[in-house]
Amino acid sequence: MIRSKGFCDILRNEIDEGFKKDSMVEIIKSFFKLIIIIMFALVGYLPNKINVFKNSDNSFIKFMVDISELVERDNKFKSLFWIVIIASFLFCLYRMIKKIKNFNRKINIITLFTFGNTQFIFDRKLSRKHEIKSYKLNLSREMNSIKKYDEISKIILIQDREIEKFKSQKIDDDSILGFAGIGHTPLIFRAGYKIGDDTYFNLFHKYRDGEEFKYLSKIYETSLYESLKISKFNPEKYSDELIVILETTFEVKKHELSLLNPDNKNIIRFSLENKGFDVINNRTQIDEYVNLINTEVRQLVKENNIKVVHMILSTSAAMTFALGISMSSHYDANTIVYHYQNCYPWGIDIFKEVDDCVVITKDNN
Repeated sequence: MIRSKGFCDILRNEIDEGFKKDSMVEIIKSFFKLIIIIMFALVGYLPNKINVFKNSDNSFIKFMVDISELVERDNKFKSLFWIVIIASFLFCLYRMIKKIKNFNRKINIITLFTFGNTQFIFDRKLSRKHEIKSYKLNLSREMNSIKKYDEISKIILIQDREIEKFKSQKIDDDSILGFAGIGHTPLIFRAGYKIGDDTYFNLFHKYRDGEEFKYLSKIYETSLYESLKISKFNPEKYSDELIVILETTFEVKKHELSLLNPDNKNIIRFSLENKGFDVINNRTQIDEYVNLINTEVRQLVKENNIKVVHMILSTSAAMTFALGISMSSHYDANTIVYHYQNCYPWGIDIFKEVDDCVVITKDNN
């Protein structure tokens, strides 16, 4: 499905307003909960005082009258009824006030870049309504100073420590958190894994022809984006290794996988027909892709007794981070995520400790 520039402009405008819409939906839900509680309170007070209700033959109205009479004549039930109503009302009112109060609150965004010196300019529409605090994690100088791939472990150590610091300082029940980044795929994936899925992270994406990182909102029309196509390959001889390929930006060519010996491994490939830098442009799409990939990969791991997963990702930083967040050392096999450099010369074994996590497939001495 080919999308025109006009369509992309419309979708971007929808994304610009998405953050507010998501928050407003939650406020409206809380308001309707309050209305429902008030209605229950009226059920306990009014029906037996209205002659039309008392004389009605409708079974539901009779039930309301019975409840009302029970509340009136039974003091214990009356006390319990009003305690539940008042407690529920106050709780929902608190939640709604909290959501309204947080409507324009600060957003803490962890910004990770390991390529050059990226300038992080966030969605101006969002910035006008929220105070945006950027927690910068710039590892580009350290990456540029690498002479041997095994030195990457030093950078992973810095990143892991900074992410733990971010989690301890910023993550609490009242936090709005986000991620934006441009960098080496294994490092972004590792960052997502280290953050974990305990807290919801909003995602931002920098469009190829834009200067701002745009908020990726949820959408309700799934026909606006492509579904991933799946293809599989099984080698002639049994293998307990699986190559997982996700290609939404560029096609991953077979010769680029040569260092991984693809002919001797199981392969599952997730592809979009229309690839590009900006084809992943909303949170609903990302969540759907993550769920599909995890479901398919975990099923193959279980069926084929897979011990090692080699992950090749040609996709956006937001998608990579979301995949990292979804990973679990309890549910997933050992997973190595690779960096592309005409081939895949190094990667990170995501679940391993810093000293033992760098995987080198091609010597750069």
